[in-house]
Amino acid sequence: MNFEEYIPFSKQVEFHNALEKFKLYGGAMGGGKSYTLVAEAIRLSLTYPGNRGYLCRKTYKDFKRTTLPILNEMLPTRVIESYNKVDGEIYLINGSII
Repeated sequence: MNFEEYIPFSKQVEFHNALEKFKLYGGAMGGGKSYTLVAEAIRLSLTYPGNRGYLCRKTYKDFKRTTLPILNEMLPTRVIESYNKVDGEIYLINGSII
């Protein structure tokens, strides 16, 4: 599913619409946490040119196994300027970095 196809569930909509500066989204395995957080990072990075987004997991091994494939799946290739795999940074055409 790419970012344009992402249709959030009600709890995910509540998270995305929250106005707080710091937001947390939790739940059981398979509850859509990674998709929610990746979608939020993409949304913020596309909405605010020059944004600096950061996605992580407790270990890099877990990040590579779970979150990174979702980011690669959801991020539209048309908005990617370059991808520095060594530094783990994706540069977007609007100056944002994830």
